[in-house]
Amino acid sequence: MTAALLLLTIAIADLTMLVWLSARQRPIAIVTAVAALAGWPIVLIAVFSAPWWVALGLIVVAALWALTLASRWSSRLVVPIGLLLAAKLAALLLVPSLATLVQPSWADAWEATGAVVSPTVATMAVAVAAFLAHSANVVVRATLTLARRADTHAPMPPTEIPAPVGSWIIAGRWRWARVQVVPPEPAAPRVISTMRGGRWIGPLERWAIVALGLAGAVGIIAALMAGKGIVRFPEINADRGIGSKAEEFLVGSLLSWSLAGCGIALIIGAATVVA
Repeated sequence: MTAALLLLTIAIADLTMLVWLSARQRPIAIVTAVAALAGWPIVLIAVFSAPWWVALGLIVVAALWALTLASRWSSRLVVPIGLLLAAKLAALLLVPSLATLVQPSWADAWEATGAVVSPTVATMAVAVAAFLAHSANVVVRATLTLARRADTHAPMPPTEIPAPVGSWIIAGRWRWARVQVVPPEPAAPRVISTMRGGRWIGPLERWAIVALGLAGAVGIIAALMAGKGIVRFPEINADRGIGSKAEEFLVGSLLSWSLAGCGIALIIGAATVVA
């Protein structure tokens, strides 16, 4: 239960930070932040029977996570803090003394009813779904920023001064080979999409992978991954001269799929430990 509550607290902190940074009206951001800071500790203590020091520790860890990944140092710290979070979740899930720090009274009544899903597994499933909704996007975005940093130090190509239209320039190293400058064709009008699919594709894809993974439909997961590559192929093929689109697609997709796989492992781990 403790590991699930930590992951859920981090997801709530990231969602609160999202509202704080993107809310068009400041009162909405302030109300959301106050509700999260004051309401969630009350839920931890009153509903989940967490000791006050455990609730405070969860809030502090989640706040540090959200503030770090929202800062300009997120790309440099995403790997170490991600590994620390994974180690902490594993310890809270596998070490018996840590896993039972939070043991609400209603959990025993839940299990006494003979429910198929235990309260620990249900809480972990909700925490994984909440984390994969937005926190996973934050991790992927910070990792892609880290991957792009290598390009910022690459030497810039020499700047060429464009020749006036209709003049003659030397073609290559042959002095006698001259070509006339032809004005470029007018670019096609840029169509701005009204869809904001980027923010929806990632969570929907990760939720689908978790659901299919828990159902044992590995073949459908493979088809889903292959279908995403087919859909993105025209965009990647158009960037074949540089290759950055393909690399960005691979890094983002592999990391997103890995986070979904970690979510499956956490849910199965919670079910195994409870059993």
